Amino acid sequence: MEHAGSVVLTATRHGEDVVFSVADTGRGIKAKHLPHIYEQFFRGTGIGIGMGLTIVKELVDACGGTIEVHTGPGKGCNFTMHISAA
Repeated sequence: MEHAGSVVLTATRHGEDVVFSVADTGRGIKAKHLPHIYEQFFRGTGIGIGMGLTIVKELVDACGGTIEVHTGPGKGCNFTMHISAA
């Protein structure tokens, strides 16, 4: 059986912001796909319907926050969201 990997969720306080992080040990995202990951129905080479990151981005934007991703093929992904607690 193939190793399923792991996902780590964290929430911390940084000044007036709450910082959420979601990090996984998956396949990562190819550089050519990064400009499109928040587009509706974009799936790259993955499974699903391509709505998860679209919804997350819209929620973060609605809260006046920011989202960033650090990734690379074979290196997993780390999404960090900053939301103002003020």
